[in-house]
Parts: sequence; structure tokens; C-alpha cells
Amino acid sequence: MEVHKRLGSPREVSALALTQLGELAQLLEQRVDAIEIFLRRVPHAVENGGDAAATQAAYSVAGSLLRMLRSGRMVASHLGVVRASPGLVWRAIDDGQAVGAVTAFLRPDDRCFVAFDTCRDDAYGSLLTAVAANTGSDLYATVDEGDEHSVELLEINGFTVTRRESILLIPTDPAITGLRATAEPAGAVVVSAADAYEDELRRLDDALRQDVPGTAGWRWDPGDFHEETFDSQFDPATYLIAVDAESGAYMSLARVWNSPGRPRLGLVATLAPYRRRGLARMLLARAFRVLHERGSPGVTAEIDDTNTASRSLLVPLGAKRVGGFGRARQAGAVTDSQGLAAPRRSGMQRGGKHAGPGRQGGPAMTVAGASPAPLLSRR
Repeated sequence: MEVHKRLGSPREVSALALTQLGELAQLLEQRVDAIEIFLRRVPHAVENGGDAAATQAAYSVAGSLLRMLRSGRMVASHLGVVRASPGLVWRAIDDGQAVGAVTAFLRPDDRCFVAFDTCRDDAYGSLLTAVAANTGSDLYATVDEGDEHSVELLEINGFTVTRRESILLIPTDPAITGLRATAEPAGAVVVSAADAYEDELRRLDDALRQDVPGTAGWRWDPGDFHEETFDSQFDPATYLIAVDAESGAYMSLARVWNSPGRPRLGLVATLAPYRRRGLARMLLARAFRVLHERGSPGVTAEIDDTNTASRSLLVPLGAKRVGGFGRARQAGAVTDSQGLAAPRRSGMQRGGKHAGPGRQGGPAMTVAGASPAPLLSRR
């Protein structure tokens, strides 16, 4: 009886409850709008000097709350994360069922990339937290430009797209490209990677990548380089190196991988002291001639959208854009006394092959006679 005296009759209680539920629904709708605005604005906080860890925490809380409010219901979660062996693989488990997985790869430039596998939306945050706790570094991810849902999920979990790349289709027919196989420039000889000194080739690759957008600091481990270079996609006829005849120095290279479906131009680059001698075009002409004679009408390539040097080489060859993707970064690094990222290497799976689309991770192409910025990449 005391309860009824305080709250009123059952009918009055029901009327009051309906009124309060209506007010609550309006409030929740306002909160959804506010959280969506917050999620769009917060990425700029880190760029303007904001605290990266605080930003990630805010993203995680706000993203989870937004998903709950949008669903219209609150459900008790039993989501857990377990690490699988070998390598850096984590799986999200809910009521005994796998609802997502993430794999982390440490590239030779110490950038840690993550790749998700059939992941439920609400598992992203927990999986990323597990990876970050192990690596202690910024995390990177690659996302297709047309996959708006994945872009949104990455943004909700603290990622910002920092670089964009275009996928190009380049013809191999010399009647279209204008590339004609010519003799080597004076003082240069051409060798296949199959006949090269592997240590010299690895050091050339490292040196060329220092000018590549997104791969500064790249240093191959000798074993990783051998494994990822001389595998099933290696083609000795389309991986060519220009060598200085007098000194034996490795000056330039062009490599086209025998990738499933269509060959892919992975790199065409020339060291700065040897540019403006036509080495890159000469190597491309020879590699493309081989492909054309085999019946391959085109090759794919990826270029950084800010790199005008790449376009100055490829567009005149008849290259057409057929797609693109973004490189996203989640700031949350543990830094040393100089403010530099200090990734934890213990147990990390190294190599560039799996860090995003393509092989050996990230655009790398330098054009002889163009600006120092390398162009194309992928392995």
C-alpha cells in the first residue's frame, strides 16, 4: 500500500511512464546526433596536438554507445578476445562463437598493419585494443575506397585516412605506350634479378624506398627479402636491374610480379645520382615487351595520389584509373624520450607481403628524370 501512496494509482503510473519514455526517446535521438558529430570531429584533435590515448579512449566509448543507441536495445555482451598461435592473430569470441579476427604484421619499416577477417562491428574495438596492448605502436590499415562501412568502422575506432592511392591499369602494347626496347644507355648493363647479387639487390631496394611515400625507414631482413622476392610470383624476365658497367653499382630496377589474374608492376625506380638517363623507361620497355609477347594486354600498379612524378610517367603510357584505397592510421604509439614510436618487436610477425593489398606493402616507384619521390609500389 505504501508504494501506491507514493507513486499513485497503476493508471497514473502507466501514464507517467509513457510520458517519460517519450522524453527519453527524444533524448536518445539527440544523443545519437551528438555522438555522430563528435566522431566526425575528433580525428582532427590528434593532428592539432591532442592526446592520442585520450582520443582513442573517447572513440571506443562513443563508438560503442552509438551502436547501442542505434540498435534500440541494450544486450548483455559476453564478448571476449583470445590470441591464437602462431603469429599475431586475435579472435573475438561471443558465447563460444567466433565473431571476428584480426592479424597484425610488422613491416620492414616498423609500421604495424592490421587486417580484419569477417568481423562483427562491435568486435573491432576489443580486437584493436588487444593488438595495441601487444605492439605499443601506431596501427595502420588498408581500406577500399568504395567500402564506406569499413571506413566508418575504422573512423569510429580512432583511425584517420592519411594517404590515398590509385589502382591503375597500364597497357603493355608498345603501339599504345610508345615504349620501344632500346639498347642500354652508355655505361649501363641490364641483368635479371635471378643473376644479381642478392645483398646488393636488397640494399638497392632499401635505398629506393626511402623516397617512397609511406615507407621511409624500410630495412629488409635478408631472410625476409629472399623469401618474399624469390617465390611463386617472381619472374626473372620481368625483374630487371640496370648496373653501372664500370663500378658495378646497382642504379635502377623495374619489377613486374606474375600475380594471379594479371601481372602487377611492383616497382620502377632509379637512385638519385643516376636519374635523367632513361634507365626507368628502358627497363619498363623491356619488361612490358616480354608481357606483350606472352599475350598479357595490361599490368596493374598502385600510386600515391600526391605523387605527380608517377602520373607524369604512367599517364602518357595510357594508364587508366580502375580503383583506389586508403591507408588509415590509428595514433596511439608508446614513444621514447625523443618522441619517436617505439614498437614492441617481441613475437611480431615481420615482412611486407601481407601488409595491405599487393606484395611487400606500400607504393614505391621512382622515375628517372623526374622528382626524387618514388612512385609505385606493392612489393
